[in-house]
Amino acid sequence: MDENLSGQIYLGKNELALRAVGQSKVLAEGKLEADAVMTIQVSCDDGRFESLRCMLDTDAGINVMSVTAWRRIGSPTLTPWTTAIKRANDAPINVFGTTSPLSVRMAGLELRDSFVIVEDLG
Repeated sequence: MDENLSGQIYLGKNELALRAVGQSKVLAEGKLEADAVMTIQVSCDDGRFESLRCMLDTDAGINVMSVTAWRRIGSPTLTPWTTAIKRANDAPINVFGTTSPLSVRMAGLELRDSFVIVEDLG
């Protein structure tokens, strides 16, 4: 884990991450560069955008945000998340729920996507 990441955010291999990384992070074989660290801006309940550092995790299929980062963006309402999430060593991760789609700005794009809110992964 990069200590410069604000509250631990991982973008999974989905449309949001793929479009954000775009051509600048594509390897010659057409694969995304693993563990690319970037700054994103996430919409907050009060209408402002909070800048957070995140990592592209090309092995994940979901966007994960720590409870600390979730609090920084105003603790938007969560809905239940029923799918188990595990660490690479198969240890379970405590899940608080999932956000409705949030506006996310990065790499010159503004997109909407949801985040699964989990325990701090330090």
